[in-house]
Amino acid sequence: MNISELLNNTARNDSHSNSTRCGVICHPVTPTEWVATQLPTITFGSVMTGTQLFNLLIFAFWRNKEPYITLHVALAVTSLFAGLSVLCTVPLRYQPLDVSIPLERFFGVALVLYMNCAGLLANLLISVDRWLSVEFPIKYRALVTHRKTRMAAIIGSFVVSLAVVGPGLVAYWDRIIVDPCSRRKLFLPDGTDSGIGNKCRQMSSIVKVGRKCRRYVWCGSLSWQAWQLSDSPWWQISLQ
Repeated sequence: MNISELLNNTARNDSHSNSTRCGVICHPVTPTEWVATQLPTITFGSVMTGTQLFNLLIFAFWRNKEPYITLHVALAVTSLFAGLSVLCTVPLRYQPLDVSIPLERFFGVALVLYMNCAGLLANLLISVDRWLSVEFPIKYRALVTHRKTRMAAIIGSFVVSLAVVGPGLVAYWDRIIVDPCSRRKLFLPDGTDSGIGNKCRQMSSIVKVGRKCRRYVWCGSLSWQAWQLSDSPWWQISLQ
């Protein structure tokens, strides 16, 4: 059995289980569709995981570590778990829905959001740390220690991101929708679709009207300048 037959058989089994559980008939995934949908995920997750493992290995053998290295370690850890969460979603595509949906919600949405927020906060801490080291070098050397940077990395990155992302995930956990065929994940709280859709349509109409008004004003200003040039003497035209 070649690879294409194996993929088609796996997709048929998966689509059959989806149709019996959810009443949705999913077409078999062709090798071309698999390459287009799964290969980028595998590539991105593998590169992200491999590079962060390399960074952590370098930090582990780093001699005479200064306190700010701890913040870079925190950033590498968040990126590592984000890459692992991306890789975990690939085999879950071929699992039964009753098994994969909770795991898809956790790895595909919750862990990704949490690690992205933690990574942003780690970047913020690194930026603040570098700014303090440049603006106040003497006080920075005297006050900053390994223990303080470790606490700043744990609290400022992981604890704060949990406080930011956690309540929303707990409140709207059931609103994380997983498509039975493509396993695409959508985060749709109650009323989000209609409310955002109406606002987006209103904003798009306002933007279109604004663009038309700006075009009319621009054309009018060009016409006015051309009319002034046509009635001006030749020396004023040359000066302009």
